[in-house]
Amino acid sequence: MFDLKSQGEMKPLMDNNYIKNDSVSCMDIVEGSGFLLCGYKNGSIALWDLNNYKLLKHIPELHDTDVTNVKIYDIQNNGG
Repeated sequence: MFDLKSQGEMKPLMDNNYIKNDSVSCMDIVEGSGFLLCGYKNGSIALWDLNNYKLLKHIPELHDTDVTNVKIYDIQNNGG
């Protein structure tokens, strides 16, 4: 994570128990939500809590190929 104002690194998002040395291939964030959704080259996805720098959910091997697109839908604010 980076602080846009200072342009410095705040804290790395890592969880060595679940996500090991894999590259992020895509991500989505909803402003003000505190959530970050990442897709990885190994076909997994992960939901991060940006307020506490913690992994909330990891789904390994969801796809056989790279995850190339992820989207967080905010049902409460998007009328869904």
